[in-house]
Amino acid sequence: MADEGVLNRTIKPIFKGLIEEATSENSSRYFATGEGSYFEYQKATKEFVRNDYICDDTMGTYTSNSTFSSNLKLAFSNLTTLSSSRIFSNVTIGSDEADKVYALYDCRNDISLDKCHRCIEDAIESILDLCNAQPKEAIVMYEECMLRYANRMIFSTMELTPNYTNCDMVYYTNRNIKEAVKSTLESLVDEATKESKSSSYFASKPMIRIVDRYFYFLVQCTPDLSRVQCKECLTNALNFTVESCASDNRLGAIDEEFVRNDWECDDTKGTYTSNGTFSLNLKLAFSNLTALSSSHIFSNVTFGSDDDEANKVYALYDCRNDIPLDKCHRCIDDAIESILDLCNVQPKEAIVIYEVIIV
Repeated sequence: MADEGVLNRTIKPIFKGLIEEATSENSSRYFATGEGSYFEYQKATKEFVRNDYICDDTMGTYTSNSTFSSNLKLAFSNLTTLSSSRIFSNVTIGSDEADKVYALYDCRNDISLDKCHRCIEDAIESILDLCNAQPKEAIVMYEECMLRYANRMIFSTMELTPNYTNCDMVYYTNRNIKEAVKSTLESLVDEATKESKSSSYFASKPMIRIVDRYFYFLVQCTPDLSRVQCKECLTNALNFTVESCASDNRLGAIDEEFVRNDWECDDTKGTYTSNGTFSLNLKLAFSNLTALSSSHIFSNVTFGSDDDEANKVYALYDCRNDIPLDKCHRCIDDAIESILDLCNVQPKEAIVIYEVIIV
């Protein structure tokens, strides 16, 4: 459950300001926009944002009082100490191959050593808690750091799995975005792996505006890889991420111009027949709304006789105030087609919600 104090410090002030702006005496359109970061809220809830983890028992498991367990604890102790002075470190503990522990961490190159140290402490606690079945291999990935251990050699080795992609924050529909994102990432991969660069294999571009949104870009390899290995790995990750998000209807790789968020078909008030009076009134209402959307951001219409309330239609649309009228008109066309298709049981009440309009 969300911490109310955190909400009061992060999300609520944003909405409070927008509500005050939209309903001020100077506003007749009841509209306001603002920017806020979901990750800011996450980080306000907890210092470090964990993205993913994998507990892999392919190489077996260990028991609490075993040699492997002792070696793992010693490896983690060493890594914790090293993280006070190094962004990246790896250690090997043990002589018997069956109980040998290979462990490493890597912090983002743009964070402080103090933050790196705290992230590794948090990661060690998390990986032991999350992988409580005690597998001999595991990885935990944060926004700020990564921690991994195994019972096999994992240093200076490029491995394309495990991989992790989060497309939740990149839900954009403009077709130009995908190519612009890919192009920017490709340039960063080249920068991070160029010959004149040190072995840090790191490059970033904060606050890049593409179309109408800001993006943050960062690429990084563990410094124990060769330059060739790093470039191959980053290129693979780039393609995997862009294509995964595109196939998940993100980064603009969708055919539809408009993104439909939700809809509801409500037959509480009954249904109508295709040739009935309600159906004719609905068609007239939609025809009028389509015409009005060429010149109005918002409109409502009523069709039907006061003597026949059962067949009267009340209809409206509302487009986002920051889109042009031609886009509003095209979206209303799309929404009317969608609402009739989605609500094919012909209920007497329905709503369809897009990124930019409602009908």
